[in-house]
Amino acid sequence: MNDTSETKLEQWQKKLEPFVTFEDLEELEEMVSEKEEDLELMYSSLVEGEAKNDIRLKDANTRNIILLGRTRAGKSTVLQTMKNPFIFARECKLFSQTKDPKLYSFTMEWMSESEVPVNYNINVIDTPGLFEVRPGGEARRPDDEIKHLIAKCLEFEITRLHCLFFVCSFQGGVNSEDVAAINQLNAMFKGANKQFHLLVTRNEGKSGFRQKKLEADIRAIPELQEFFANGVQVFFIGALDFDDYDVPAIDAVKNKCLNLQGQRTKLYNHIFASSQFCHITDMEVFKQHHRDIDSMRDELQRATEAFVAFQGEAEQVDRMRKELEIKSEAFGSAVSKVARATGQSRVQLYNDSVNQAREAIEPGYIKRMEEQQASEQAACTEN
Repeated sequence: MNDTSETKLEQWQKKLEPFVTFEDLEELEEMVSEKEEDLELMYSSLVEGEAKNDIRLKDANTRNIILLGRTRAGKSTVLQTMKNPFIFARECKLFSQTKDPKLYSFTMEWMSESEVPVNYNINVIDTPGLFEVRPGGEARRPDDEIKHLIAKCLEFEITRLHCLFFVCSFQGGVNSEDVAAINQLNAMFKGANKQFHLLVTRNEGKSGFRQKKLEADIRAIPELQEFFANGVQVFFIGALDFDDYDVPAIDAVKNKCLNLQGQRTKLYNHIFASSQFCHITDMEVFKQHHRDIDSMRDELQRATEAFVAFQGEAEQVDRMRKELEIKSEAFGSAVSKVARATGQSRVQLYNDSVNQAREAIEPGYIKRMEEQQASEQAACTEN
């Protein structure tokens, strides 16, 4: 192949790349050398057809985000503002309206510094309020809530986390419960420290100067020094208030719109720049969940062996059978929640333990085992 044909071949390869890929360049070379006129006609038809194509595939980056925080911190309002900063926020309810982690997905177009539009698929998981006491005095355990959140992430097939925001409001000053929650979550999400940041709500009326002062006050909280040592950033967000809509307070709304645009832009610039992610299996809360499952498996195996070896009253056997059934169901449920992010061999090991327990509680299992052992002993005696 001479230099001229090589150049022409490369040109055709580049022109046809959006439409067809040639694994064997000799095929394209033959077409270029013998049927270039037909090739030109085909290419023109493809270009003409593409120009009339109204449904186009778009490249998009993905960003997975989790919003955490106590009840009435404004997590759901943050989600609304991320979609549209000019929506008036509804009044806060006494109890969290988000009962289970929910996944919200939408696509944003961002104009890059080179003035080229870039698309981002944004997946936001909105979570129930942590440390909430429900009507009747029932308190939610934060560790159970986070384990449930991890299970939901796996259910949503979101295993790479780009940003975790602890959402809180310092509107009434420093809240000791917020501080305690931040530190507890910081420990539970160890492994995702670089993705963990603070998002302070109800700041639609604060200018840049007042935001900087509030950030300095927050960073000065003694109990949060370890948290901020991880390079945590502080972001501000707010929402338009229905009170302004009712008045209407035109000047106040204009100022708040300007503040919200700036706050939202800063937040999204960080999200778009967060190409580094933490895999869910690297987080301490996931590792602890696995350690808990291993302990449950050991307990289940001991209970299974004790049940099979037990010889006693029928009433006690029934009680042990029921307890073993409960343990096997609880263990199977715990395994199913993390199976998607757990190695196949390990899941098989877990499932074997469940199957052994379930087999042991089947009616007649012990009798069958005794008959099998008797048969094996008889065979050994004969030999």
